[in-house]
Amino acid sequence: MKKYKTDQIEIAIYRWIIRKRVKIILSLIAIAIIYLFSILPYFNILISKEMVYLIITIIVILIFGLKSQTIFKITVLLLFLTFFLVFIKRDYLAELVGDVVFVLFALGIFMQIFKNNEK
Repeated sequence: MKKYKTDQIEIAIYRWIIRKRVKIILSLIAIAIIYLFSILPYFNILISKEMVYLIITIIVILIFGLKSQTIFKITVLLLFLTFFLVFIKRDYLAELVGDVVFVLFALGIFMQIFKNNEK
């Protein structure tokens, strides 16, 4: 029986999930805890809804150990998404994505600096 391209993609995704299952579960638990703190009284003063997106982004990057080049690629894609959101007049959403772009860019630069200092 001939395997189709979609079957190969599905098998690759399944293998990735199996290899990263502990990291996926850990990141989901961390996301749930951060979200819980954002809705609890008195904690929601410190962690606003906008901060939750930034914290989740940083946690996922740290847990999965993404390279700085990958972070820069994601940043460029999100920057294009921001331009599109501004074009269709979704300014609030564009501002949120812009905040994430700024944090990702800063995180990528810090990762690049610390990687160069370790050599």
